[in-house]
Amino acid sequence: MTEQIVDVETIKSRLHEAVENIDDVEFLRSIELTIRMKYIPSGEVVVLTDAQKQALDKSYEQFKRGEFLTEEQANGMTEQWLRK
Repeated sequence: MTEQIVDVETIKSRLHEAVENIDDVEFLRSIELTIRMKYIPSGEVVVLTDAQKQALDKSYEQFKRGEFLTEEQANGMTEQWLRK
């Protein structure tokens, strides 16, 4: 498929049509999981596992102690790592 610049509505329309015509349940589940990384329907409650709650608690404690990087610092570290 040739790369072309398309607007958001066109992409959404294509995705909608594709999903409507796919009957592979496992494939649709994988698409749903991918979408849920960016979008959770309003009113839906996210339930975290105990491990996820512990990870969030640990992260929050690190944040309170000032143990974090700014986006700029993290980007700089990533750039250095990519150059290696």
